[in-house]
Amino acid sequence: TSASALATWGATALTGGAEYHVVPFVVRKAAAEAYYGFEVEGANARFVLANGLVTHNSTSVAGAMGQRQLTNAQRSGLNQIPNRRFTLWWSPTINRCFSPDTLVLMASGAVRAIRDIRSGECVLGVDSTPRTVVGVHSGVDAMFAVCEERSPTAPALGLVRYVCNSRHILHLVTRKPAARAHKTLDGFYVEHVGQETIDICGEAVDVPAWMTALFPESRYGDNAEYAAQAYCDELARQRQQITWEVEARCYMHIDRRIRDITYQLVTPVTLQNTRFAALCAQQGVNANDVDRAAWLLGRGLGRADACDSADDALYQVANTLLGATETLVVPGWMVTEAISVREHLLAGLIDAAGEVVSEGAEFAIDGDADRVEDARAERAQYGQVVVTAAQSSIITSVLALARSLGIAYAVEHGKLPGLTAYTIRLAPSTALSSVLCRMSSKGHTGITAPTTVRRLPVQYRFSLSAYDVPTALRELRDEYLATNMATPAATDKQESLRIVDAFDAKLVAQIAAACELFGQERAQVAAQAATDESVLLQVLANRMQHEQLDRVLRELVIRHLSITRLRKIDAAQRAQGEYVGLTLDASTDQLFVLANNAVVHNSDVYVGFQVQLDLTGIFMHGKLPTLKISYVSLFRSHAWQKSHESLILDLCQVLDNELEPLQIETVQKEAIHPRKSYKMTSSAADITCFASYKWPVSTPSMLTDSSDRMDAGTTQKYWLDVQMRWGDYDSHDIERYTRTKFLSYTTDSMSIYPSPTGVVVGVDLAYNIYAAYGNWIPGMKPLMQQAMAKIMKASPALYVIRERIRKALQLFSSEPTESYLNSTNYAELFSHQTCWFVDDTNVYRVTVQKTFEGNLNTRPINGAMTVLNPRTGQCFIKVIHSSVWAGQKRLGQLAKWKTAEETVALVRSLPVEEQPNQLIVSRKGMLDPLEVTMLDFPNITIRGSEMQLPLQALLKIEKIGDMILKATEPKMSLWSCYDNWLATVSPYTAFSRLVLILRALHINAERAKIVLRPDKTVVTEPHHLWPTLTDEQWIKVENQLKDLILADYGKKNNVNVASLTSSEIRDIILGMEIQAP
Repeated sequence: TSASALATWGATALTGGAEYHVVPFVVRKAAAEAYYGFEVEGANARFVLANGLVTHNSTSVAGAMGQRQLTNAQRSGLNQIPNRRFTLWWSPTINRCFSPDTLVLMASGAVRAIRDIRSGECVLGVDSTPRTVVGVHSGVDAMFAVCEERSPTAPALGLVRYVCNSRHILHLVTRKPAARAHKTLDGFYVEHVGQETIDICGEAVDVPAWMTALFPESRYGDNAEYAAQAYCDELARQRQQITWEVEARCYMHIDRRIRDITYQLVTPVTLQNTRFAALCAQQGVNANDVDRAAWLLGRGLGRADACDSADDALYQVANTLLGATETLVVPGWMVTEAISVREHLLAGLIDAAGEVVSEGAEFAIDGDADRVEDARAERAQYGQVVVTAAQSSIITSVLALARSLGIAYAVEHGKLPGLTAYTIRLAPSTALSSVLCRMSSKGHTGITAPTTVRRLPVQYRFSLSAYDVPTALRELRDEYLATNMATPAATDKQESLRIVDAFDAKLVAQIAAACELFGQERAQVAAQAATDESVLLQVLANRMQHEQLDRVLRELVIRHLSITRLRKIDAAQRAQGEYVGLTLDASTDQLFVLANNAVVHNSDVYVGFQVQLDLTGIFMHGKLPTLKISYVSLFRSHAWQKSHESLILDLCQVLDNELEPLQIETVQKEAIHPRKSYKMTSSAADITCFASYKWPVSTPSMLTDSSDRMDAGTTQKYWLDVQMRWGDYDSHDIERYTRTKFLSYTTDSMSIYPSPTGVVVGVDLAYNIYAAYGNWIPGMKPLMQQAMAKIMKASPALYVIRERIRKALQLFSSEPTESYLNSTNYAELFSHQTCWFVDDTNVYRVTVQKTFEGNLNTRPINGAMTVLNPRTGQCFIKVIHSSVWAGQKRLGQLAKWKTAEETVALVRSLPVEEQPNQLIVSRKGMLDPLEVTMLDFPNITIRGSEMQLPLQALLKIEKIGDMILKATEPKMSLWSCYDNWLATVSPYTAFSRLVLILRALHINAERAKIVLRPDKTVVTEPHHLWPTLTDEQWIKVENQLKDLILADYGKKNNVNVASLTSSEIRDIILGMEIQAP
């Protein structure tokens, strides 16, 4: 068979000719515990725990492990929160965090518990560059223990371990075994590791899976074996590792065979601090001898022999530094020191307790293609490095340094005469060769330094289990055995007593047994309880209980265990506890590093870039069209900006009413940019108060704080800055947000405030909550508390937002929704309520002119807004002068807002008894502008109309048309559209007659004017719009106008008007949209 045929068979198999099988899985529920997390700025938000584990920002939008499948309820979006606090549309974040005491490497090289990290600080990223924390989260969730997995006989020294919550994302690498073809009864099959999207825990997750490609002889004939082999060759050319992510709660549902070849990463640290050099300088060591001092310190940690006499001075310095490391373990800060210092320190340890051997180290690098390539040249010089010591501190030190330098390792029990020993084996690599070339004893010299050093992440096997009491006790025992001492004494005695008192006697006995009575002799402990040793053994084995022994064991536990360890055991036995998570800058890769160099995810992962919705302060991640459309609809017609302006005006009114009590001379509303309300990077004052005298000012505090100290000086200017936001389920702490904004804006260089003293008022529109933080003047805080409580409840702008939310959620509303006006219900116009028709058709008018070049040019001309009262026939016509449009853009949109403003002005000018009860708009585009501008008139209902009333035809009457065109400035005029009709007919008949006339004028003005004046004797009074006719003449005119309208309709729609029904004729005249028969 030709090579091209084999390639074709292989390609066919890869592109769909093969059949795949996905291994099934089961689901198990875990317990709950507390967690912590934080947010970090940037798209590359990976950072590093104190154990070196690279972790990731893990709050997920639309599923961090793939596109989340939304339910119908989530798509429609909104779920109600009690007390009018709303979370709108499925929450965009899922907290993914760690236990509060998880140690994290900071960007400075320091090690800090995750619970102590604050926004604005920087953690260490996977590439040893800073990752900015932009948020911190905490809560309670089911927790999982992640622990490095070694052989059953290996010691539990220096294990990479951490505790995370159930939604934490594990950053994983799966090694792909070599694919081989196997014979079956009907051909061949190839079993290999690929990637499939499957459903786990309700998530669509891309995971590695064992797949089977079939090559049956019934399809491939005699070439089935060649096709299978070609498929294997093609797989071999692909990358032999799969990098993937999955939530901790889902990991146990992955096929066991996949978990056996799946690893996590420990990252090398390339950060190079100079703390060790500074310590050496304090001891008088020359800068050139710092590396030598590090080597001597390694020798000292490894219990080496005395150094040469030439090194006596440095040896004394090393002993001094060694004395500062109380536990004889490499200090945690050493893993971020200069690489040369770490290499010399490790070289000294190997010189003291290790040897270079020629055997290979397949244990650590087999299956890791990058490490195999890196070790190829080094294997010619050595096979591996073996360090054996009786002291666990030596092995722990070597482990810490190896991880920080990117050297693969394996730990096992060692052999020393008469001693329990531990052995660590280091795999060959350029990073290890760079260490070995610095050795100078035991015949280890002669290894050449590599030309290029590659520092690769170390892959390690791990296990994951629900964090329960046995897991917590195993951790406690491993920690006790690794340090050969009891953990530090608890710092909070009262809380320790509370926690231990809640433990039952069996748990106390298990803790004491795990820690081997904290180094106490069994006989001594039994004597304290006035019993014998056999009873103590029975109690420790949980075979019996003894009241006196229980009291003694509780005292031991309280005295020796730290408050952090007690909290973890308490959380484990209660199956719940606290967590902490970090949110990293969205522009970074979301991975960071623990103190043990473990690579982990951060708390918040967002799928897609963060974008701010136009004209709002809402931030979204990724592309959820349904969510975006809903938000845009919610804040249509500049509702965000209008709400901001409304809040400012309300606060100004409150302050104006309290000028004398607050000793305010003037309240000044500042002129601000229209975009200020949703500009989130800088700010400015919205209101400035000027004092009659100087005010004493308090130090910054929250609105809810009861005690203020007026010791921050005095001021004559005091400002208020209103900030609005749209919170979500995971981040709606308005007090923290307001405090952060105050501290940020008052210290940056872009924000402009008239004085250093003021207050930031924060309002969360989603949850209808508020807060304020800043300096306070006497009397301002209680006034602000009362004012904000009332404004949040009664503000018309916020009422509009809430009503839109109710409509979007289809929630019950206290006011019925008004139906649109149509031909079946327009008789309501003539009830006791006053209704107005508002027509904006002719507000923006243009004339078309032909230029000298032959192009068409438009020029605005005077327009008019028409407001008609159908019950009385009164018609307000406001001339909109053409100068209004000068220099403006988007004139069609501007015309709607201009109409709304003029309508509000007209309503304000009338007495309350003459104001309308309803406004009916002729075009639906006017609904939103009127809804926003009529906030001060909540009792006026705004309705749409399905009838296209031709009110614009009024401009075809010479009196009105000439008045509008000749106007030199905007002006309002009042006309009577019914003349004296109401003396003989009802308002209903008069309105119907007016619609007939206007519809006819709209269709054919010349013809309609002829119909309106049947003979020369008919005259139009100077103060009337229409000819003066008798009732009989009007009936004839109305029939002729109706025939004119129907004839035009029949001509345009090719319809026989004689076949039209009376209801269809009515709809045609009123302007309803009907289907042609």
